[in-house]
Amino acid sequence: MNPKLATALFQAFTIFYLLMLGFACGVILSLGALSAPVIFRDALIITEGAIDAFQAGMIMTEIFVRASYVLLFVAILIALYEILSATIHSQKRFLIFGSIAIAAILLFVLYYLPAIIEIQKQGEEFLANSNFHALHQQSVWAFYAAFYALIALFASRVLLLLRQQ
Repeated sequence: MNPKLATALFQAFTIFYLLMLGFACGVILSLGALSAPVIFRDALIITEGAIDAFQAGMIMTEIFVRASYVLLFVAILIALYEILSATIHSQKRFLIFGSIAIAAILLFVLYYLPAIIEIQKQGEEFLANSNFHALHQQSVWAFYAAFYALIALFASRVLLLLRQQ
């Protein structure tokens, strides 16, 4: 392949990669900071017909399931980009942030989310289950880890680009 073409393709891939990292950060931020507080505190907004905690949890779970497709795509993209970057440019120092982000995303999407869905199938009594509360708290920590690793990965990649110019 022509070296100039390869460089141009990798630059385009880098732009797409950075956009997707930023998008994933936005998805996580919007879920945790925007959606959840509104859905779980709907009684402050709607005076009649507010939903209960179980119904709010079901809505949030569906939102998380839909967002999980984006997060899985980003995890795959991180793996591809960081392995390619480490191979082509010997930029192995970013693998730690990428690995943490991938692990946290996979942990949340493939372990915590299915476990929470299974517990929800038990009905409203799952809210009183201490196992649910522990599982939910752990899932929140996995979500935070993914968010901070994505931010670190994005920021470190942008700083590298700025230094190269």
